[in-house]
Amino acid sequence: MFLVAGPWGQGGPFGPLSAGSRWFEAGAASAERIASGQWWRALTALTLRADLLHLAGNVVAALIFVSAVGRWLGGGLGALVILTTAAGANLLTAAVHRTGFVSVGASTATFAALGLCAGLQVVRRLRGGARRKYAWVPLGAGLGLYAMLGVGPGADTYAHLFGLGLGAAIGSAAALGNVRAPRTTVQVLLGATALAAIAASWGWALQAIR
Repeated sequence: MFLVAGPWGQGGPFGPLSAGSRWFEAGAASAERIASGQWWRALTALTLRADLLHLAGNVVAALIFVSAVGRWLGGGLGALVILTTAAGANLLTAAVHRTGFVSVGASTATFAALGLCAGLQVVRRLRGGARRKYAWVPLGAGLGLYAMLGVGPGADTYAHLFGLGLGAAIGSAAALGNVRAPRTTVQVLLGATALAAIAASWGWALQAIR
């Protein structure tokens, strides 16, 4: 998607058209436009990057946290759960800001993946007998990473926090419900569903700005 859309245009996502700016105009997570009904931006924004450094950071974080969720739930189920959690976090962020806030990037998804891992590990430790007294450690580690990586100038603080919190809640619920990685055929279908959700969201986004 970075090859298609390019980096954030010099004129900003809603300024004069420049390299890639049409994609940002259509798909960036504008709190005002999400609040007005363009909910699909909560998904499309996850596929856009501000620049190469932003892209590299998202890739490294995804290799660590998204792949960890995949090892627990499988690739297809993990992708769909992360996508749903990240979209929910972006919608909550838009509800908090309402106006005057625009963001792009997959860091919300990586914090959602981090929260999922933390939630899964908490329940695992609670069921682990001798390790029950250390059940809080995964959540503490997640909050520590949020404090180091999720705040600061230019960071989408609310989206990162909501992603982490929703991920932890969903991960805990999945572990308590004994959710396991389904068989390969189901994984493929779930992965295709996640890709279809992204494609459909971009379809609505591009149609909305015509």
